[in-house]
Amino acid sequence: MVDPKEEFGKLNLEAIKGEVIGLALENHFKFILEKYGPEEVKRLEEGLAKLGYSLKHQEIENFKWYPRKIDEAIYFVLKKMLNWEDEIFRESGKLGAKISYITRVMMRYFVSLERIFQEVGNYWRKYYTVGHLKPVELSLKERYFILELEDFPIVCSEHCRYWEGYFWQITSHVLPKENLKLWETGCPLKGAKVHRFKATW
Repeated sequence: MVDPKEEFGKLNLEAIKGEVIGLALENHFKFILEKYGPEEVKRLEEGLAKLGYSLKHQEIENFKWYPRKIDEAIYFVLKKMLNWEDEIFRESGKLGAKISYITRVMMRYFVSLERIFQEVGNYWRKYYTVGHLKPVELSLKERYFILELEDFPIVCSEHCRYWEGYFWQITSHVLPKENLKLWETGCPLKGAKVHRFKATW
């Protein structure tokens, strides 16, 4: 059996620069606590410890900046050691958008899709010190929009599944949920230059 720490260490961790706000890490734990209970939280903490990260749920400071490698380590543990499927990551992204303090504050001002589209870049910077989330195309007539995330390397594609759920949830505030679909159409892990997300409704 492959040692998880060894497997994680073989990934391109040197590319993972920058920091993530504690609130983003807290969202993972809140989802697990709500869906699975405290024992699964403990399993995540133990999995992170095996990778060399001594992160405890109760010790997370919401407005403290943490190395982004911890964020990637969480996705690795959830996929490789807790066996999460893609849809669970999307579900956790949706809940993350619902419970996030930053999202709830900003949604007061997101009264239209056009406004969300204009502000996504500023919104991104509340969570990460690296990466640029850019609005690319918006067509109300043809009912689609495209976002691109630049300069944000990852090592776990599950990160993208989380964003699919997160962006879907935010967009659902101003679009009908019944026909709303959002998915990643390009990823650097699959050879694309940027992360590219498309939504239709």
